[in-house]
This record gives sequence, C-alpha cells and structure tokens, in this order.
Amino acid sequence: MGTRKRFFPPKSRAIWLAFAPLRFAALAPSGVPTMPLRQLMRTLLLTSTLLGLMLPSAASAQGADTVSLSFSAPSTWTTGFQGELILTNNASWTIPDWTLSFDLPHTITSIWDASIASHTGTQYSLKAVQESWEDGDLSPGESKTIGFVASTSGSISLPITGTLNGAPVLMNGTSPAPAPPEPVPAPHWPARVFAPYVDATGWPPFDYVTTMQDQGVRFFNLAFVVAASATDGTPSWGGYYDVSSGYLLGEVNQIRALGGDVMVSFGGAAGTELAGAHSSVASLQAAYQSVIDTYQLTHIDFDIEGSWVAHPPSIQRRSEAIAGLQAAAVASGNALDIWYTLPVLPTGLTPDGINVVQSAITEGVSLSGVNIMTMDYGPFAAPNPAGQMGSYAIQAATSLFNQLTALYAQNGLVKSSEEIWAMVGLTPMIGQNDVLGEIFLPSDATQVLAFAREQKIGFLSFWSATRDLQCPEGVSTSASATCSGILQSPFEFTQIFLPFSNVDWTDLGQALAGAHGQPTLVANGTLMNNSPLVMSLSKAAPSSFLWIVGGASQANWPTAGGILVPAPDVLLGALTTPLGEMSYGLMWPDNVPAGFTVYLQCFVQDPTGPQNFSISNAVLGVVP
Repeated sequence: MGTRKRFFPPKSRAIWLAFAPLRFAALAPSGVPTMPLRQLMRTLLLTSTLLGLMLPSAASAQGADTVSLSFSAPSTWTTGFQGELILTNNASWTIPDWTLSFDLPHTITSIWDASIASHTGTQYSLKAVQESWEDGDLSPGESKTIGFVASTSGSISLPITGTLNGAPVLMNGTSPAPAPPEPVPAPHWPARVFAPYVDATGWPPFDYVTTMQDQGVRFFNLAFVVAASATDGTPSWGGYYDVSSGYLLGEVNQIRALGGDVMVSFGGAAGTELAGAHSSVASLQAAYQSVIDTYQLTHIDFDIEGSWVAHPPSIQRRSEAIAGLQAAAVASGNALDIWYTLPVLPTGLTPDGINVVQSAITEGVSLSGVNIMTMDYGPFAAPNPAGQMGSYAIQAATSLFNQLTALYAQNGLVKSSEEIWAMVGLTPMIGQNDVLGEIFLPSDATQVLAFAREQKIGFLSFWSATRDLQCPEGVSTSASATCSGILQSPFEFTQIFLPFSNVDWTDLGQALAGAHGQPTLVANGTLMNNSPLVMSLSKAAPSSFLWIVGGASQANWPTAGGILVPAPDVLLGALTTPLGEMSYGLMWPDNVPAGFTVYLQCFVQDPTGPQNFSISNAVLGVVP
C-alpha cells in the first residue's frame, strides 16, 4: 500500500552468528515453561521477515459465490482509448485487499478509482486506490468501477482472462470468487496490555497496518459486534456487516502477521446486544462462538451499558453462555479471556454493574477482568471536572479494586491484591467527552499511565483510536467520532499509553571501561509476538569486534577482568562503527511465555581494556 515509514529500521551490522556450547536449555522463573534459548535466538534471527499477510483457504467457491467483471473501451481515438473495468463481489464473504491482474498490450497513462500495483511488460496488477476512505476490501455485493486512459499505436486489444487475488477470472463474465481467507492463529498476549478501541464501522476506515508500523501499537479492541436487528440475532458489525462475511478478517490477519492481535467487543451503546436478541442460552452461545471461530479469537470483551446493564434476563443468558464458551474452549485445549466493560462513577461500579459481575461469578465465568469506562460521569458524580479527569479515573479504578475484592471474598474466591489489580481495566474517553466540561487531557493520560504501571493493572485502553488527532477546527465543545476536540498532535494519547505494554528494562551495571569510556548498552523492545528488539551500544572501542551475550538466567561469571552477567546461551558477533557505536535489531518470536527473563551484555575487543577487552553494563528484560 505504497511507501510506509517502518517502525523497525534494521541497523544490524552483524557479520556472523555462533551458538555457544555452554548451555542447552533456557532457565525460567518458577512455574514458567522453559524454552531452549538457542532455538529461541535462532528463531529471533530467522523470523525478521514477516510471513504472508493471509493464508488462503483450500476450499473453492461454491454455488452463487462468484465475482463478475466487465472490461470495455467506451471511448476510443487514434492514439488511445478510455477503458472501464467494473468488478463486483457476488460472494457471501469479503474479498480482502483485492488485486486484479491481467495482460494488456497497451500503456496505461492515467488511472482513477484504483492504482497500479505493478507493471512488467504487458502484465498489469491493479489494486484499490490508497486513500483514507478506502479499505481495499470488496464486501459482499460491493462493486468497483475503475477508469483509465491507455495509449496505442494500432488496434485495441482487451484482456479476456485474468486473476483476482490469484484466482482465475473471466474479464467479461462471471467466475468463482477467490476462496475466503482463513484466520491466522492468534499470538500470545502479554500479562498487561494497551489496546485502544477502534470503531470498526467508522468512516473513514482505520488504517491498522500504518498505525502499527508508525506508532508501534500491537493490540486493538474492535467495537462493536451486535445483533443484525432487535429481532434478528445474527452477529454483525454495528448492524451493517454480517460477521459471517469475514468483514475485517483481512485486517485481523495483517495485524497478527505484524505481531499483534485484536480483542472483539460485543455490545456498546447502540444497537441490540446479542444477549437481548436471543431467547435461549444455546442459540446465544452459538452466536458468540461463531464470532470466535470466524476470527480465531482468544480475547473477547462484553461492553454492557445503557438499558442492557439493568436487564436481568439478558444478563443471565449472557453469563450462562459465556460459561459455556469457556468450558468449550477448555475442552478443545484453547484459552478464552473474558473482559467486561461497564459504566462507572468515581465511587465505583453502579449497583447494576455489580449485579452483572455477580451473575458471571455465580455462573462460574472466569473473568480476566472488568474494564471501566472512566468517562461521562455527570456533574453530580464528578463536579468541577476541569483538570481532574485523570484523578477521577484513578478514584474509579481504586473503587473498582475494593468492589472486586469484596465480591470475590463474598463468593469464597479470595484473591490477592496483585490478582485483583490485574483484573482492573481503564478506558477513558480522550479529549472532549459527551458530557460538556469533561475533557480528558494528555496530562490526565500521563497521570493514569503512572497509576496503571504502579498498580500493574491488566488492561489499558481509550475511546478511541479514530479520535486520537486534532479536529480540523481545533477545539470543539462537542464530542466527535473522528477527532478529540482538543489541541493535540496526531496519536498523542497513543504514544502516552504505549509504554504500558512495554518491557521495563533494568540496568544491572557491571560495566568494565576501556580508554574510550564505559561501553553503554541500551535495549528497547516489547518482547511480544514479532515485535522489534533493538540493542544499542555506545562509548566502545571504534571499529572493533564485539560479542552480544544473551542468556535466560543470571550467572555473574568472572570474564576478561570483569563480570559477565548472563549465563551465555548464545553469542552474536558484530562490529562497532568508527564512532564506537553498534545497533543490532531482531524480531522477538511468537508465544514466549510471560515471565521469561532475558539478560543481555556486550564485551568488546579493546586493547586499552583489561586483558584486551572492555565490557558493557548488563540489562534485564522480562516478557510481560
């Protein structure tokens, strides 16, 4: 999709790789599965190239699941012609990121409503135009009309056949649609995560890939799946797109290919929650399960607000259905994390919200946590909110902690303070809230982040990623779906909250200086699912060979007159620059368990150091 700024610029100057024969298995904290570190490090180096964005299904189109194309030249002249191509998706599923390829022995000089993905000889590939309003997908029933001008020195020759996403198609006729994509398996999630909400049916479509690459975001909460109507319990996105069509599946696969994942949120303030459109637990559970299966989800959210938070029949059906979902997941060897998102006041959940949580506990639902909407309190609950929205959010979170502690104790399920804090989620509404005067500022976000990290809460989000930019008019006193209503830089709130998911790297010291100074090692990276890990060294001997030593346990080995902290599971060779610097980047692999420890240190050939070496400080990172 055109040139993008890369979030992870490769700067490695590595020249060789040798695996130390000193250790064969990585050590890990008690209760955390061990992993062969040599295999881990080999994976780190070999997975820096991303996998394909989608895995096509082997199934062929059936029945009326077709595409139709027409290719014509409605206007011609001596040296050229105007072409028109109409592409229609008649299938019951979404065709993601469509690419149409064909042979055209003429030169396209201009094109509109599409772009040229590639052109080699007479072979053309077209794709969706790169615009903020275009997601590149063909939804069921959607049609695209593409126009172009081509030059010619003779008769016009239009293509008869071509391919659509690799599937053969007739250019003037009907053909089987490309097979629907299969969901890429979900990766491991960290113990705590920042995942902003995205209004999945908002306009213009949100650009997940660019946001991941430019901003470093890895996780998103997609909102909202509701019933198709009050009387039709078919799961749909906002009542507009049936989930069964695979709407957003292409985007979910792209997110996972880049090392991230999504949580899907059911409910919200508009539409009919599925629990209200189904009359039986069995049909409701099946509806939820169909969404889980379509996207192969491991994390789901239930945003219960409005009249549904005080609707006992739907609350009971939902609790029983969720318990059934988790039992089915356990039986199939899968994990299913459940979050509830509920309205809150600075004093905590309302009585209705407490009843929702109590119902889940009674039915045996294993809640990962309760995410509270720290927004729209009203003047009675939150008087004089100017400059206090961060404080009110912290008050609400603390009140929730106390409520959850009491609820679980009352039900004979005593949890530690650490376990309860890990069940707390916070979601403010950035910028101008729906309630006039309630404005969540970047300074409030900074305050909330510090609290969230100190208490080690489990989930941090905001509403919404599509609003994390300044409105064209600047300040606005009304809430907008596409901007914050305050003066801010693009993605300012995202960048404030982003460190919540990042690793806290600890400097362990132990450096041994040479004449050029004390080599200083800095590590940056989230240690999550194909995320970048960058090791940067400075103040080392110039143009010198060095070893990056990596280990999963601490050793404190006397080495070259100093101390080598990691138990050296692996050695990576590199060179410093003429300025005595080095930057080495690689990608962290999937599914490394939370709590896994990584120790890193460098020792450098340095004739001015003891025994001709200098040693950097050691750093420790823990997989979140």
